[in-house]
Amino acid sequence: MSAGILDNIAHLHAAMYDKMAGIGSVPGLAFLGFDDGKTRPTLPKVAMHISFGGYEIDRRRTIHQVYKATAEGSYIYDGEEFTVPSEFSVSHPLPVDLFYEIDTWCHDSQTSIAMDLAILATFPERGVLGLPINGDVFDFPIELLGVQDLDDLTENIREKVYRYKIEVWVPSHLLTTMRKIITVPIIELYAKTKRIEEVSLTPDL
Repeated sequence: MSAGILDNIAHLHAAMYDKMAGIGSVPGLAFLGFDDGKTRPTLPKVAMHISFGGYEIDRRRTIHQVYKATAEGSYIYDGEEFTVPSEFSVSHPLPVDLFYEIDTWCHDSQTSIAMDLAILATFPERGVLGLPINGDVFDFPIELLGVQDLDDLTENIREKVYRYKIEVWVPSHLLTTMRKIITVPIIELYAKTKRIEEVSLTPDL
């Protein structure tokens, strides 16, 4: 699992749609994505539609530094070779809350209940949502902000809207910096310390 920086929000959109479209427990259920509006001439009778509701910068989360090794060096100590980082980058990701809406509709109460259970089993009310993105699995804190009932019984339509908040880290406007690690003096100091310990263990004659 990874809680790294998400370099493109579109990847999260695609992963959220794939997660929703993976629900297979409701017969005849159709799935509509971000570019599928509900104004089409013919709508599916049983469907889920996911949409993006915007974002906010989360001022409550502390902006932290992320260190990543960018180069390595090899060093010989006591006849043994060690590989350690010699350079690293420092970035300052931005904490952002993304808001998603999942709209469901059908024409009978039993199917409506089945879709409710399927959504809650797929997108937790609160916790962590794991989504595969670019070959890695990212962990996103998720929270169900509310469920709005839009039933229109005069038209025999059962409709609900689930509103979710997902916390992500995205690249910020602060530039990534490169830094080098001074390793040789540390190894030399370690070697001197080791020799002192060896001498102190030698009994006096």
